[in-house]
Amino acid sequence: MAKEPNAALRWALLCVLALVLIGWLPIMLRTDEWAFLPSITWATRSFWPSMAFAAVCAIVPTVVAIRTPVLDAGNRKSIKYLIFLAITPAVFGTLGYYSVSAGGPMLYTWVAGKSTEVPYTVERTGRSEDWKCRNWILLRDLPPLTSKLCGFPEEFIADLSPGQTILVSGNGSPLGVFVASARLAD
Repeated sequence: MAKEPNAALRWALLCVLALVLIGWLPIMLRTDEWAFLPSITWATRSFWPSMAFAAVCAIVPTVVAIRTPVLDAGNRKSIKYLIFLAITPAVFGTLGYYSVSAGGPMLYTWVAGKSTEVPYTVERTGRSEDWKCRNWILLRDLPPLTSKLCGFPEEFIADLSPGQTILVSGNGSPLGVFVASARLAD
Protein backbone atom coordinates (compact mmCIF):
# COMPACT_ATOMS: atom_id res chain seq x y z
CA MET A 1 0.00 0.00 0.00
CA ALA A 2 1.36 3.42 -0.96
CA LYS A 3 2.23 5.91 1.76
CA GLU A 4 0.47 9.22 2.05
CA PRO A 5 2.77 12.15 1.26
CA ASN A 6 4.38 13.63 4.35
CA ALA A 7 3.61 17.17 5.50
CA ALA A 8 6.75 18.71 3.96
CA LEU A 9 5.94 17.15 0.60
CA ARG A 10 2.37 18.45 0.77
CA TRP A 11 3.65 21.97 1.54
CA ALA A 12 6.12 21.72 -1.33
CA LEU A 13 3.25 20.68 -3.61
CA LEU A 14 1.12 23.65 -2.50
CA CYS A 15 4.03 26.05 -3.15
CA VAL A 16 4.64 24.52 -6.58
CA LEU A 17 0.92 24.78 -7.43
CA ALA A 18 0.83 28.45 -6.42
CA LEU A 19 3.92 29.26 -8.45
CA VAL A 20 2.70 27.24 -11.43
CA LEU A 21 -0.46 29.38 -11.49
CA ILE A 22 1.81 32.40 -11.96
CA GLY A 23 3.35 30.68 -14.99
CA TRP A 24 -0.12 29.99 -16.38
CA LEU A 25 -1.19 33.65 -16.37
CA PRO A 26 0.80 35.14 -19.27
CA ILE A 27 -0.03 32.17 -21.50
CA MET A 28 -3.74 31.72 -20.87
CA LEU A 29 -4.73 35.37 -20.52
CA ARG A 30 -3.17 36.34 -23.86
CA THR A 31 -5.68 37.87 -26.28
CA ASP A 32 -5.72 40.50 -29.02
CA GLU A 33 -6.33 43.21 -26.43
CA TRP A 34 -3.95 42.00 -23.69
CA ALA A 35 -0.47 40.52 -23.77
CA PHE A 36 2.72 40.53 -21.74
CA LEU A 37 6.14 40.13 -23.35
CA PRO A 38 9.18 39.33 -21.22
CA SER A 39 12.24 41.34 -22.19
CA ILE A 40 14.83 39.63 -24.38
CA THR A 41 17.47 40.29 -21.72
CA TRP A 42 15.35 38.60 -19.05
CA ALA A 43 14.45 35.67 -21.33
CA THR A 44 18.14 35.06 -22.04
CA ARG A 45 19.40 35.45 -18.48
CA SER A 46 16.61 33.43 -16.90
CA PHE A 47 16.87 30.36 -19.14
CA TRP A 48 18.80 28.13 -16.70
CA PRO A 49 16.94 29.25 -13.56
CA SER A 50 13.70 28.65 -15.48
CA MET A 51 14.86 25.16 -16.46
CA ALA A 52 15.88 24.36 -12.87
CA PHE A 53 12.52 25.50 -11.53
CA ALA A 54 10.79 23.53 -14.30
CA ALA A 55 12.55 20.40 -13.05
CA VAL A 56 11.41 21.04 -9.47
CA CYS A 57 7.84 21.68 -10.67
CA ALA A 58 7.89 18.46 -12.69
CA ILE A 59 9.33 16.31 -9.90
CA VAL A 60 7.29 17.38 -6.84
CA PRO A 61 3.77 16.67 -8.20
CA THR A 62 4.98 13.43 -9.76
CA VAL A 63 6.44 12.23 -6.46
CA VAL A 64 3.21 13.16 -4.66
CA ALA A 65 1.18 11.31 -7.31
CA ILE A 66 3.35 8.20 -6.95
CA ARG A 67 3.18 8.23 -3.14
CA THR A 68 -0.58 8.86 -2.96
CA PRO A 69 -3.13 6.02 -3.16
CA VAL A 70 -4.38 5.82 -6.72
CA LEU A 71 -7.75 5.88 -8.39
CA ASP A 72 -9.31 2.73 -9.82
CA ALA A 73 -9.20 0.81 -6.53
CA GLY A 74 -5.42 1.06 -6.23
CA ASN A 75 -4.57 -0.32 -9.66
CA ARG A 76 -1.22 1.29 -10.51
CA LYS A 77 -1.21 -0.36 -13.91
CA SER A 78 -4.42 1.27 -15.13
CA ILE A 79 -4.16 3.33 -18.29
CA LYS A 80 -5.67 6.38 -16.57
CA TYR A 81 -2.98 6.33 -13.86
CA LEU A 82 -0.12 5.78 -16.31
CA ILE A 83 -1.31 8.62 -18.58
CA PHE A 84 -1.62 10.89 -15.55
CA LEU A 85 1.96 10.03 -14.52
CA ALA A 86 3.21 10.68 -18.06
CA ILE A 87 1.45 14.04 -18.44
CA THR A 88 2.08 15.46 -14.95
CA PRO A 89 5.82 16.21 -15.33
CA ALA A 90 5.33 17.78 -18.78
CA VAL A 91 2.49 20.08 -17.73
CA PHE A 92 3.95 21.13 -14.39
CA GLY A 93 7.46 21.46 -15.82
CA THR A 94 6.26 23.69 -18.65
CA LEU A 95 4.26 25.91 -16.32
CA GLY A 96 7.18 26.02 -13.87
CA TYR A 97 9.42 27.22 -16.71
CA TYR A 98 6.97 29.98 -17.61
CA SER A 99 6.50 31.08 -14.00
CA VAL A 100 10.17 32.16 -13.96
CA SER A 101 10.56 33.25 -17.58
CA ALA A 102 7.29 35.18 -17.91
CA GLY A 103 4.95 34.98 -14.88
CA GLY A 104 7.27 36.51 -12.28
CA PRO A 105 8.36 39.33 -14.60
CA MET A 106 4.70 39.96 -15.44
CA LEU A 107 3.77 40.41 -11.77
CA TYR A 108 6.82 42.63 -11.16
CA THR A 109 5.98 44.79 -14.20
CA TRP A 110 2.35 45.03 -13.14
CA VAL A 111 3.43 46.43 -9.75
CA ALA A 112 6.51 48.49 -10.64
CA GLY A 113 6.09 49.24 -14.34
CA LYS A 114 6.01 52.62 -15.99
CA SER A 115 5.41 53.82 -19.53
CA THR A 116 8.19 52.52 -21.78
CA GLU A 117 9.17 51.35 -25.25
CA VAL A 118 11.03 48.06 -25.75
CA PRO A 119 12.65 46.86 -29.02
CA TYR A 120 11.95 43.36 -30.36
CA THR A 121 13.02 41.63 -33.57
CA VAL A 122 10.38 40.20 -35.91
CA GLU A 123 10.72 36.48 -36.68
CA ARG A 124 7.69 36.28 -38.99
CA THR A 125 4.13 37.55 -39.35
CA GLY A 126 0.82 36.04 -40.35
CA ARG A 127 -2.79 36.82 -40.97
CA SER A 128 -5.44 34.85 -39.13
CA GLU A 129 -9.11 35.16 -38.24
CA ASP A 130 -8.64 33.13 -35.05
CA TRP A 131 -10.65 34.73 -32.22
CA LYS A 132 -7.74 34.50 -29.82
CA CYS A 133 -4.95 35.82 -32.06
CA ARG A 134 -5.70 37.77 -35.23
CA ASN A 135 -2.94 39.19 -37.44
CA TRP A 136 0.03 38.02 -35.43
CA ILE A 137 3.70 38.93 -35.14
CA LEU A 138 6.12 36.28 -33.90
CA LEU A 139 9.14 37.74 -32.11
CA ARG A 140 12.69 36.36 -31.98
CA ASP A 141 14.58 35.22 -28.82
CA LEU A 142 11.54 34.87 -26.51
CA PRO A 143 10.05 31.75 -24.87
CA PRO A 144 7.74 30.04 -27.40
CA LEU A 145 4.36 30.58 -25.75
CA THR A 146 5.03 34.25 -24.96
CA SER A 147 6.60 35.38 -28.24
CA LYS A 148 3.49 36.28 -30.21
CA LEU A 149 1.78 39.66 -30.53
CA CYS A 150 -1.80 39.63 -31.75
CA GLY A 151 -4.51 41.93 -33.07
CA PHE A 152 -2.59 44.36 -35.26
CA PRO A 153 -4.02 45.95 -38.42
CA GLU A 154 -3.31 44.11 -41.68
CA GLU A 155 -1.55 47.20 -43.05
CA PHE A 156 0.98 47.10 -40.19
CA ILE A 157 1.56 43.34 -40.57
CA ALA A 158 2.00 43.67 -44.36
CA ASP A 159 4.84 46.20 -43.90
CA LEU A 160 6.86 43.92 -41.59
CA SER A 161 9.49 41.45 -42.69
CA PRO A 162 11.74 39.04 -40.75
CA GLY A 163 14.67 40.73 -39.04
CA GLN A 164 13.02 44.14 -38.70
CA THR A 165 12.88 45.79 -35.29
CA ILE A 166 9.62 46.97 -33.80
CA LEU A 167 9.20 49.11 -30.71
CA VAL A 168 6.53 47.81 -28.36
CA SER A 169 5.16 50.41 -25.98
CA GLY A 170 3.14 50.06 -22.82
CA ASN A 171 3.51 49.65 -19.08
CA GLY A 172 6.96 48.11 -18.73
CA SER A 173 10.04 47.38 -16.66
CA PRO A 174 13.49 45.88 -17.35
CA LEU A 175 11.78 42.47 -17.15
CA GLY A 176 9.08 43.01 -19.78
CA VAL A 177 6.19 45.07 -21.09
CA PHE A 178 2.39 44.94 -21.20
CA VAL A 179 1.67 45.59 -24.87
CA ALA A 180 -0.33 48.71 -25.64
CA SER A 181 0.94 49.40 -29.17
CA ALA A 182 3.80 48.70 -31.54
CA ARG A 183 5.50 50.60 -34.30
CA LEU A 184 8.29 50.01 -36.74
CA ALA A 185 11.64 51.27 -35.45
CA ASP A 186 13.15 54.18 -37.38
